[in-house]
Amino acid sequence: KGQKISPTDVIAEMNLAPEHMLLDIARGLGLPPKEADAYLQCQAGDEVSEGDVLAGPVGFIKRVVRAPRNGKVIVVGDGQILLEMQSSPYELKAGMPGNVVELVGERGAIVETTGSLIQGVWGNGRIDFGLMYVLARTADEELTPDRLDVSLRGSVVLGGYCADPRVIKVGGELPLRGLILGSMDASLLPVANKAQYPIIVTDGIGRRPMNSAAFKLLSTNEKREVSLNAENWDRFAGKRPEIVIPLPA
Repeated sequence: KGQKISPTDVIAEMNLAPEHMLLDIARGLGLPPKEADAYLQCQAGDEVSEGDVLAGPVGFIKRVVRAPRNGKVIVVGDGQILLEMQSSPYELKAGMPGNVVELVGERGAIVETTGSLIQGVWGNGRIDFGLMYVLARTADEELTPDRLDVSLRGSVVLGGYCADPRVIKVGGELPLRGLILGSMDASLLPVANKAQYPIIVTDGIGRRPMNSAAFKLLSTNEKREVSLNAENWDRFAGKRPEIVIPLPA
C-alpha cells in the first residue's frame, strides 16, 4: 500500500488452471500394480523436477519412470501417480501508472492516478505504455504500412481506420508499444488478437471515424506518455478497453 507503480508492473499472480497428469507406473515398469508400488521413490506432497526418478529401477535393464515436467505429487498408489504440473502463473498487471491506495485480499489492488480516460469498444487483451505519436491527421484517415518506420519503435501510434493486416505485422516487427484506432476492418480481428502489443479500437468494427471528443483529446496530447489496457469489453462486468493519459492534478 502506498507503492508507486508503472502500467506493466505485476501486482498479483496466481496459478489459475493447474494441469494434472496421471502416470501409469505399473505399465512403465512392466509390473502388476501392487508390485509396482514397492518401487515408488516418491510420496504424496513431494516436489519433483523434470527427469527425477519417480519409481524403479526394476529388472536387468534397470527400468525407471521419470517425471516428465516439474510439479508436485498429489496421489500415489495402485501402480499410478497423479502429478500437478507447474505452469506459468497468470500475472495481473497494473494497467496504468499511479499509487496503490488499497490492497484487496486474494483479489488484487486499487490503483489511483490522475489524468484523462478514454474507453474503447474492442481490445486484444494486452497491456503496455509509451509515448504517443499521431499519424492520423483526420479522425477517419486510413493507416497504411508505409506510414510505420523505425522512428516509431517503442511508441504508441494513433491511427484512424485500418484495413491492411500488414500494419499490424509491421507494428510487431518494429516493435510498437501500442496501437489506437478509431475503427478496423473485421478481417483484421484474428491478426490483431495474436499481436504481442495492445491494440484498442475506440468506435467500432467497419469503417467509421473516431468520435470527435476522443480524437481531439488524443491528438492534442501527442508525445505524452499513455497507458493502454486493451482488455476485452465485458458489458456485464462493466469493463472496457481503456486509454489513460496521466496528467498532473
